[in-house]
Amino acid sequence: MSELDDRGVLFFDDKEPKIQGYLIIGKDHYQIIGQKISDIRTNLKINKVSEPEQQGDMFDGRSSDAGERKFNTP
Repeated sequence: MSELDDRGVLFFDDKEPKIQGYLIIGKDHYQIIGQKISDIRTNLKINKVSEPEQQGDMFDGRSSDAGERKFNTP
């Protein structure tokens, strides 16, 4: 895959926001946040991210919280 290939991913969850992801088209990076409204309708909000390093963590600390719970469980 070359550096300029278009790519992206969507993550689905049962917690809000239910849909998260990113899309890369050429050198442009986009963050995707969405909500499934029905079986045939999904609302998506797509924000252009100016620099890839500024894109936020899509998991919002959930994975580190889970690890901390496991660590503190006797």
